[in-house]
Amino acid sequence: MTETFSFTATIQSSWDLVKKHLKFLLLSTAASAVILLVLQELQNLTEERGILSILAMVLSTVVGIAVSLGWSQVILKLIRHGKTTWHDFQTDTKIWVHYFLARVMYGIVSLISVTIAAVRVFMLIFLSIYSVPFLIIGSIAFIFGLSLFAWLLTRYIFISFVAIDHPNINGWKLLKESAKITKGNMWRLFGFLLMVTLINIIGLLLFIVGLLVTVPVTMIATAHVYDHLKKSKHAE
Repeated sequence: MTETFSFTATIQSSWDLVKKHLKFLLLSTAASAVILLVLQELQNLTEERGILSILAMVLSTVVGIAVSLGWSQVILKLIRHGKTTWHDFQTDTKIWVHYFLARVMYGIVSLISVTIAAVRVFMLIFLSIYSVPFLIIGSIAFIFGLSLFAWLLTRYIFISFVAIDHPNINGWKLLKESAKITKGNMWRLFGFLLMVTLINIIGLLLFIVGLLVTVPVTMIATAHVYDHLKKSKHAE
């Protein structure tokens, strides 16, 4: 990442782009939120109802993938061409499988990292182990697990954008390509993740509706960073 690339300037340019396409982005974000909330409610209603529960989970997964990739395609077209349409939410279904597999692999390792981090809590609450050696081991496990989770989150932040740009590569290669783009910029990207998370927390505190603005801003900013790093890697 070049020294002249500024995250704050990226947020500002992303906000300018959101203002230019405010109506489209607000409606898109609201529609996506409604769809996901309806699917969540459907899962709640069909919980412990056998086949209905499974079908609701599958439907939620498929629609979630479609929405995630649709947004990635829309955002990339917006920053690259300055315009986008509702039609751009439609993505090639063959990408869905590759993206799903990449998310599953990523999810498994993330779950392992969270489990490692939970060792200390497990020791204290469920095993009632308060001895110094176990507390030290638990603390080390907590720090390691949390660090691994943060590393994974940063390393594979661009999976959905990579899937749009490379529709023919499989799930494993999607992860490798995302890792390739983030290589050498992990600390700055982690700082960027903290910044966009803080922005969305502020949006959440503003009676939740603030997310209608902060979510598009942070998604566009993330796409800007992705595009910049991708071009930098190709220039090397």
